Amino acid sequence: RRKQQGKHPPSERMDDDTNGHCGAPVKEEEVVAVVDKTTTTNRKGCMFSDATGNSCNKVNAGGLLCIAHGGGRGRKRCTAPSCDKRALGGGLCVAHGGGRRCTHPSCTKSDVGGGLCVAHGGGKQCSVPSCVKHAKVGGVCKAHGGSKRCTHPSCTKNDRGGGKCSSHGGGQRCTAPSCLKGDVGGGLCIDHGGGKRCSDPGCEKGDAGGGFCAAHGGGKRCTYPGCEKCNSGGGFCIAHGGGKRCAMTNCTKSAKSGGLCKAHGGGRRCQHPGCPSSEEGGGFCVTHGGGKRCSDPSCDKRDQGGGYCGAHGGGKRCTDPGCKKGDVGGGKCVIHGGGKRCTHPSCT
Repeated sequence: RRKQQGKHPPSERMDDDTNGHCGAPVKEEEVVAVVDKTTTTNRKGCMFSDATGNSCNKVNAGGLLCIAHGGGRGRKRCTAPSCDKRALGGGLCVAHGGGRRCTHPSCTKSDVGGGLCVAHGGGKQCSVPSCVKHAKVGGVCKAHGGSKRCTHPSCTKNDRGGGKCSSHGGGQRCTAPSCLKGDVGGGLCIDHGGGKRCSDPGCEKGDAGGGFCAAHGGGKRCTYPGCEKCNSGGGFCIAHGGGKRCAMTNCTKSAKSGGLCKAHGGGRRCQHPGCPSSEEGGGFCVTHGGGKRCSDPSCDKRDQGGGYCGAHGGGKRCTDPGCKKGDVGGGKCVIHGGGKRCTHPSCT
């Protein structure tokens, strides 16, 4: 064996394990290549990484990449421009029309089972009686508990990521500086321009449903006869009993935070030292400068409506002909019978 090794140049050596024949010469660079190839192809994770160095932790489907990044042996890719997803039929991925489609008239969504899409009854349905939603986990839909729930105490909302719902910090957050709200689209929350916007010309508010914001008719409406306000919960607006109510005994006002209304300590409070009043804007109550102010020069009173205080024409006015005083109740000023009256007999 020593004589055989001496016949070969330094760049070659003997190796019994590399190709199974004792004494066969194998170059050192070939041995390194075999080792590198073996360790690389045995990797379980996708080796894709973007320009910023972020790597992919999905499973290696073949070719050192996951399916989303072009991996997979013998798998065709979508022929749509700039798309590297897997082709399911007709040379296209699901998003571009590949695979079986829903058989419902004029529907172009994917067939998830039974020839229909989820919206038209395809796939597994929720096992709760009279529920037609798609089953997620345990045979029920998200609304009936068929998904991971938020781990925050007493919260039953869906887990959006990290074990929390959107309200408790789960899922992607708004990228605006110091904003902790949820990302609804484009990396931003509704207040900072994320998600769909209202279709009304000149309106930049979020789409509440039907292509419009709540002020322009979007979203669900109150079911009280003749009321067009937004449904705040239970089919009614806040004025007609919708939404959560104050937990204080005999109080029917709407709860702001902590289960209480503003009058009983709910909602944000004034930041002025020792002030328990509600915040009306800018972190302060009306007395300490919060909220909108009267537009009249040198007037610092509260804006009652139309940009002015009551003394300068803001707010509702008396409906008596020729009267410009403020409406204190019933559409009238005090002189013309508005507001509460004295309960003493014969007193007007």
